[in-house]
Amino acid sequence: SYGMPEIGVTKGTSALFEAMMMKLAARGVTVVVASGDDGAASSLAKTPWSGEECRAVKRFGLQPMWPASSAWVTAVGGTMGAEMGKPEVACSSNESRYWDEGG
Repeated sequence: SYGMPEIGVTKGTSALFEAMMMKLAARGVTVVVASGDDGAASSLAKTPWSGEECRAVKRFGLQPMWPASSAWVTAVGGTMGAEMGKPEVACSSNESRYWDEGG
């Protein structure tokens, strides 16, 4: 899927994307994007900061995934389990580095 923590998106990229999505919405087009794999903690929850035990999310705070955080798109979540031969369930995560099974 395409996306990154909001902190990694430049203002110019965000502005251009928002303008394009607004134009598509005005034409009745729905744009669907992945909500991301790590919840509001984003991939920062998995990133060590300066070699410390703490994670980068402690330094930068929660960072929703972009472009899923855009008001002009519909973000959809994922599922997990099937790739491990288990029943497929809604996928979610918390601000730690561990996965939860949602419902």
